[in-house]
Amino acid sequence: MPAGAPKKAQKRSTSKKLDAKRRARERAAAAREAKRRVERRRWLVTIAAIVAVSGVLIGLTVWAVWPREDPQVALPKPVSGRQEEPPPWPVPVDPVAGARRAGLDVQPMEGTAKHFHSHLDAIVDGEPVVVPANLGIDPSGNAMSELHTHDERGVLHVEAPTADKRYVSARW
Repeated sequence: MPAGAPKKAQKRSTSKKLDAKRRARERAAAAREAKRRVERRRWLVTIAAIVAVSGVLIGLTVWAVWPREDPQVALPKPVSGRQEEPPPWPVPVDPVAGARRAGLDVQPMEGTAKHFHSHLDAIVDGEPVVVPANLGIDPSGNAMSELHTHDERGVLHVEAPTADKRYVSARW
């Protein structure tokens, strides 16, 4: 064996150890970099999700509170029904004629295109006044206005033949 052989073998062995350590460090560095990329991607996805959810919530909030323009429907002209006597006021002798004067549709049956109920509180000089029963209903029971009452609870019944009409208290 040549005299320098063990030193060369020793150098090779040392060189292999150094290469193995260097490769191990490179693998560890690559693993750390891959972990950082995964973590960075996770943060980006989280931030994107938060931004998307926030955008949806802001959009829904704006949509919910943004004033909408109703189609311009002409208000009815007030009907002169001013009572000179103090309340409580009785049901008119002919409640159907009053409904017709107010521009309300009077039919043998209630309409079915639009049906809802509202509540009316009548206050005169700070005191509640009873809303008469059977306003807009023919006493014979043969006809009914699209806007009427059945009892004295103040419930206004709208049972209209068309869905495009606007109902306001000026009709009464």
